[in-house]
Amino acid sequence: SKSLMTIANSISSTELIGFLPQTFFDYYSSSIKLKKVTIPFTIAPIQFYLMYNRASLNNSGFAELIEHITKKH
Repeated sequence: SKSLMTIANSISSTELIGFLPQTFFDYYSSSIKLKKVTIPFTIAPIQFYLMYNRASLNNSGFAELIEHITKKH
């Protein structure tokens, strides 16, 4: 899926293991019950791009997530 939220929800509600950006994990881990698993290898950094409609910023939860992400980077 192209949606991080869809991926996170799939990981949360199944026995799947997946990769999410640390910022996304930090923000949502407690609310959708994500668990961090330690892996015995390193993963090269991946460049992510976030595209959204400005009207989405009317949603306070989404606006808070965008603010959280932009403070980290």
